[in-house]
Amino acid sequence: MKKKKHLFFTAFLFFIFQFIFLNQSFSQVQTIKGTLIEKGTKKTIAFAKVGVKSINIGTATDVNGEFKLELQPGTYTLVFSSLEYDKLSVDISVKNEIQNQLIFELKAATHQLDEIIVAASKYNQKLEESTSTIEIIKPSIIESKNIISIDKAIEQVPGVAIIDNEPQIRGGSGFSSGLGSRVMILIDEIPMLRPDAGRPVWSFLPVEDVEQIEVVKGASSVIYGSSALNGAINIRTAFPKENSSTKVTIHSGLYSVPEQTYSKTWDGFNPIILGASLIKTKRINNVDLTFGGNFLSDPGYIAGPPNDSTGEYKNGEFQKNFRFNFGTRVRSNHVEGLTYGLNGNFMYSKNTQSYFWMDSDTNIYRSYPGAITNFNEFQFYLDPYIKYFNSKGGTHSLKNRFYYSNNGASNNQSTMSYSLYDEYTFSKTFKKLDNLFFIFGLSNIYAYSFGEVFSGTFNTNGSKTSENASTFIQLEKKFFKFLTISGGARWEYFAIENYKTNKPVFRAGANAKVTKATYVRASWGQGFRFPSIGERYISTFSGNFGIYPNPELKAENSWNAEIGIKQLFKIGKFMGFLDVCGFWQEYQNYIEFNAGYWGTDADIKKNLGYKFLNTADARVTGIDISLIGECKVSDDFSFGLFGGYTYTHPISLDPDKVYYVNPNSVNTVFSYASTSSDTTGNILKYRFEHLGKLDIEVKYKSFALGLGAKYYGFMKNIDKFFYDTDRPGFFQTGIKDYRKVNNNGSFVFDARISYNLSSHFKFALLINNFFNSQYSLRPISIESPRVTSIQLIYKV
Repeated sequence: MKKKKHLFFTAFLFFIFQFIFLNQSFSQVQTIKGTLIEKGTKKTIAFAKVGVKSINIGTATDVNGEFKLELQPGTYTLVFSSLEYDKLSVDISVKNEIQNQLIFELKAATHQLDEIIVAASKYNQKLEESTSTIEIIKPSIIESKNIISIDKAIEQVPGVAIIDNEPQIRGGSGFSSGLGSRVMILIDEIPMLRPDAGRPVWSFLPVEDVEQIEVVKGASSVIYGSSALNGAINIRTAFPKENSSTKVTIHSGLYSVPEQTYSKTWDGFNPIILGASLIKTKRINNVDLTFGGNFLSDPGYIAGPPNDSTGEYKNGEFQKNFRFNFGTRVRSNHVEGLTYGLNGNFMYSKNTQSYFWMDSDTNIYRSYPGAITNFNEFQFYLDPYIKYFNSKGGTHSLKNRFYYSNNGASNNQSTMSYSLYDEYTFSKTFKKLDNLFFIFGLSNIYAYSFGEVFSGTFNTNGSKTSENASTFIQLEKKFFKFLTISGGARWEYFAIENYKTNKPVFRAGANAKVTKATYVRASWGQGFRFPSIGERYISTFSGNFGIYPNPELKAENSWNAEIGIKQLFKIGKFMGFLDVCGFWQEYQNYIEFNAGYWGTDADIKKNLGYKFLNTADARVTGIDISLIGECKVSDDFSFGLFGGYTYTHPISLDPDKVYYVNPNSVNTVFSYASTSSDTTGNILKYRFEHLGKLDIEVKYKSFALGLGAKYYGFMKNIDKFFYDTDRPGFFQTGIKDYRKVNNNGSFVFDARISYNLSSHFKFALLINNFFNSQYSLRPISIESPRVTSIQLIYKV
């Protein structure tokens, strides 16, 4: 009995002891309250990550930049991080007493060497920790080089070339007249390719309010879908960083007389380019507003044929654009973590497109008769969106886009198209799983196109529709504090008229921090691209040259593997990084733009043109090198550089494979061997094997001097068709003789100098194609002679 009482008493004392101990422990937990603000402007920073170093506790700031943490007394290190700001670590001491509201300041990131990117995995991560190869273009580059369209900005990136409006990344695509891009273009992670043609409209993309452009190299179909076969380009637009800001840019350029003065096509004064842009941002309480506009009048440097009896094309190639865009973001005062808004962009444009020069000598700056088209274009998009960041760290996002395009064109080539895009994603970093990042998404895009060019036959109107539904998932986790592993999968369904197909694609990658400043990465990913409406059904004619439909065109697929190393360095005050990457890409059912005799007219000269065909398997291997550095010698003197070199080895794996037989053609059999101008080494058509770029800028007090250089290697192989028809009475352009003489590649230089007149005004003088070189990137198309520009910028 006594023993039972003793046990009962012991248990009772134990219970009381535990109660007192636990009550004391709970009483010691303190609530830390803080506010995160931007250094200098004192504006609050919403949705920033707040972590406690070495323990699995974290939170995020709310819409007012405030946060709470519950910690027991002791010393801790708080870590703050947010997109566009430098990471901050602060030691705090938690005492068993009332804690005051703490204020923490983050400094806005201002340099190129510690970038945050979202394009590779749809969440914020450091550039050097990505498992993919990514290049960054900052708005400072766009401003300093007076870049007036996004394609000119992307051309600054090593390994990237723009051939006739088609972005090439590491030689993954050739010439396709701008139809069916293998690189996905996105604005704020929403696809931005024209619904009918599957290509970007560069002049439509807002360049004045770019926050950052992220170029992902290699197959990115798991994250961004079909068109990201060779990579993706994500354009992130800006929102206010302070209460109000305004930037106005005015510029004017003058075309020089060509290097061969006898090829000048104008009388009187040289053609003058005029342009202006505006970007205004404002924060009103919980609402962020952005307004932008752009105007451009470019008379061009390509004249019309000298004997144009109609006078319709006497002005040759020109461009006149007016564009307006806006952005809104509302941070809800009623629902913590909720933001929503509407973004939009509108453009009206009058322009002409010239496809071939008249000849390679006197008339190289004139269009071939009939090979020029006039356009009157109106297009816009509207992007409603909503995003909810819950208290448990999960993020729900719903994005939508309605994109409308109406293109009035000469030669009965007018089209109208629109697309509807919807995407839902859920993402979360699971703290209990040691910071495992998870993202899941559903998306759908519906496109409708109407016009004669999509009828599949000439002289009749037609309408076509396509639909692309997909779901994807990606996981990413860091192990042992130095190894990041990522993996993902996507399933795609595609339908275009009666053609339906579906396919899963996968990717995996790893990034290891092997030393304090050395990161080694490896990745493998699949790509899958459906043909656009234009590639399958386009029927258009300009002069004696046409683009013919192929309703049997099938989807193409690929895989990409790469291994790279990113070495950060600091030599005295000079700091930067060197990135070296080897890559291997393989393609099946490869789609290429094939020149030939496709029509059935009795006059064979009227049957010239192009058709998209599935060709033999192909492989592209090579090495990609990038270098970025900056040095602040003193408060008055600094310099920076960026550049790179890319070697690609693009080959056909089955050069003798007959992939098409054309009963209407003089040459009925189509294979790589039978259609190539040079089969040495089985190099694919319309590719640069060597591509080099370098830009250096020096700043001293209010002055800045910049020099740029680009090298495009000789394009060894083009369509043999252009050699065969380069004779009197057919399609005589002089291309054979031109390529025999100009077979060493092209160097192109530019220079600029600027002066800050005050804290608000900046003046610049810029010269593109400094030595006024005559060069061609796409055969039978000449690039611009020298352009000398002045630029005036006002900021407040």
